[in-house]
Amino acid sequence: MYHSAVQLEYEITLPEFMEMAWRRRRSSISWVVGVVAGALGFLLGAVLYVCVPADPWPLLLAGYSALFLLILLVLPSLTSRRIYRRNRRLFATRKVTVSEEGIVADSQLGHAETTWNNYVKFRETKNLFLLYQSKDILAILPKRAFANQAELEQVRALIASKVRPA
Repeated sequence: MYHSAVQLEYEITLPEFMEMAWRRRRSSISWVVGVVAGALGFLLGAVLYVCVPADPWPLLLAGYSALFLLILLVLPSLTSRRIYRRNRRLFATRKVTVSEEGIVADSQLGHAETTWNNYVKFRETKNLFLLYQSKDILAILPKRAFANQAELEQVRALIASKVRPA
C-alpha cells in the first residue's frame, strides 16, 4: 500500500519530553520493582510501628522507604527537566518527513535519515508517537504537528505496518 510522504515541522516541548521520559522510565522493570519494594517497605514499617510502638526500627524502615519512593518518583522528573533546559538545541525546531522508506529529520544540529528497520518498536500515547531505536534512543513525533486527522491516520497506519508495537 503506497503512502505519500508527510511533512512535519515542530519543536519538542517540555511536556512532550517529560511524557517521553516518563513512558521510558515507567516501562523499566527495575523502576517497577523499586516502587513496589519502597511501598512494601513503607507499609511494613507502618504496620510494625503500630504493633511494636516502642521500637524505633519500624519508623526507620518506613522513613527510609518513603525517602526511596520520593527519590524514585521525584528525582527522575527533576533530572529530565534539567536535561531539557540544558540541551534546548536538541529539542529546537525540526523539519521531519515521514515516508515509506523511513524518517528524515533536519534541524540546526544536522540531518538524519532513519529507515524503518532501525526502529525496534513504537508506542502511541494520547499526544505522541514514540519510535524506539533502542531502549534509550527514541524519536518523538508529536500528534499536534500533523496538519489534519487524515495525515495523522496515514502516519499511524504506516508506523504500524513498519514497526512492531511496544
